[in-house]
Amino acid sequence: MPGNSWYGSITCTASEEPASRFFTLVHRLSDCATASIYCHESKAGPAELLAVIPPASHACLRDEFAFEFLAFARFLGVVSAGAELQVHEAITSAIAARLPEETLVFSLNSGLWPDDLEHVLSCCVEKLAVTLATWLDGV
Repeated sequence: MPGNSWYGSITCTASEEPASRFFTLVHRLSDCATASIYCHESKAGPAELLAVIPPASHACLRDEFAFEFLAFARFLGVVSAGAELQVHEAITSAIAARLPEETLVFSLNSGLWPDDLEHVLSCCVEKLAVTLATWLDGV
């Protein structure tokens, strides 16, 4: 992907399920990449928010990363007011416990995708996380 942002469709499948089409908006920031994954044709908001932090970016990770990612998620309606503290603590704990060689991946589900097809969205999120980690490693 040339440049710092990309948007487009992604088609994902899970075993024995028909293909599902998602719309994705990706941004490369100074210390991570973020992606918003929307159900195809959805105007209700993202089904999932994703952040990927490769090992090379650990040293330059912003102190405010957890707060800013959570604020963005809250703005988009992915995280409710009652869950903010728990999500923030989980992100900061994962960052504090990271190993130098680990790629950190944070994924927040909005609940907009049907529960019985959650495994299809999970396959898409995994595919996108691996792609973003590879993209960031090559930069």
